[in-house]
Amino acid sequence: MGQGLFPEPGVTFMPAFIIGSTGVLADTDDHHRRALDAALSEAGHGWRWSAPVPAGRGAIKEAAAARGARLDAGAIRARASELFREALAPGIAPRPGVIDALDEMRRGGRSLALVSTASRADIDATIEAAGIDAGAFDAILDGGEDGGAAPGPARFAEALGRLEAEAGDALAVSDSPEGVAAARAAGIDCMAFPGAGHAAQDFDRETVVLDRLAPAPATRSD
Repeated sequence: MGQGLFPEPGVTFMPAFIIGSTGVLADTDDHHRRALDAALSEAGHGWRWSAPVPAGRGAIKEAAAARGARLDAGAIRARASELFREALAPGIAPRPGVIDALDEMRRGGRSLALVSTASRADIDATIEAAGIDAGAFDAILDGGEDGGAAPGPARFAEALGRLEAEAGDALAVSDSPEGVAAARAAGIDCMAFPGAGHAAQDFDRETVVLDRLAPAPATRSD
């Protein structure tokens, strides 16, 4: 910990950046979990989602099967998504340095992609609630309605294609060990910026772990 994406004001590294989760932009894992708990409760299920990270349709189905429960995982996920967006409506704080980092990338002429397993509706809600300009992204790759824990290598490779960039010319930032591993499997160097849902997870010793994405505004020189 103890460093940001840009170690000195005005310094950047690669012409292409890939943000590997909406959790890099805003700490939404608890919002996802509570929305899923509420959706399960509404459907009459007496158990809660115990994992600290969002669940895709497959994970919901597996968790139900382990408890001997029968449910419509697609309907549960869809309702959880609705409740998640309602919870974000009042707004949510962007994570430290996010706004500065996005501004820095755009000023430097860098291309920027966001890759997520969330639905496009959930992505748009997160971006809007955090006060982020959606126009900052040259490409947004969503996870459709199935979702999952983290994007796989193929999604990072697809993001490179959308940015018309080579893996060696890109840098990724993810909030989870799985996301970091997926980016690296696609040949992309990746840093970690874990939020509350992944704070207790271990990253390998080679991974640079950030506590912010950019210097505080007071340290900036334009």
